[in-house]
Amino acid sequence: MKKKEKSPDKIKGKTHTMKQLSFYPKDRHFTQYEAFIDFCLSAEDNVVKFSYGAFGEQWNWTRQDVARFIKKLLAEKLIELGEGKQAMAATLTSVCLAKFSILASEIKKQKKKISAVDSQLHRDMVETYIKWHEAEFSFKPMIDGSDGRGVKAAIKFLKQNTKPGNKVMDSWRAILNNYELWGDFHKKLTRLRQISSNIQGIIYSIQHGNSKAKSSGKDLKSEIERQVSN
Repeated sequence: MKKKEKSPDKIKGKTHTMKQLSFYPKDRHFTQYEAFIDFCLSAEDNVVKFSYGAFGEQWNWTRQDVARFIKKLLAEKLIELGEGKQAMAATLTSVCLAKFSILASEIKKQKKKISAVDSQLHRDMVETYIKWHEAEFSFKPMIDGSDGRGVKAAIKFLKQNTKPGNKVMDSWRAILNNYELWGDFHKKLTRLRQISSNIQGIIYSIQHGNSKAKSSGKDLKSEIERQVSN
């Protein structure tokens, strides 16, 4: 029988580490769902000291949007506001804490799913690199921990810079298969960690190269230009 989760008495400091997961991309408009989570994570001893301007800037909302959001939290009895000088301090109610506990659990599950997808992507990128290296240089490359960390950085970069609807693996293959356009400097950087740490310069060389790209039925130079934002 599944053990019933107990609602927290307060949001503990440990939960605040969720804010470090880059769950919210910078400069994006928060949904009310996301704003509620962020609002709760801002609490210290269950009290959120807020200003309409600060949250408005953080969530990419107007001050009026934030004011309406606070009124909604009040109406749903999720917060209680202080009086006088404490008017801009919201205490999270037991109803709020119970709701947040459920949402926090769902976020952790979602993070695990994302981590599983990234782990598979990491393996696929390393495998693709090894095959490319063997085909290009006729020997198997050396792989160590620093190369693995480099792939993580490459995944993050490509996720942030590939255009919506395009896959990280498509861009990764296009970068490797377009080796002839890397330029003399980058062609010497064939270790996986070197490619990852110089990926932006390599893409620039491909986009502005004059040599003929190695093709496998596609114009890979155009593919890079389509997939990676300038």
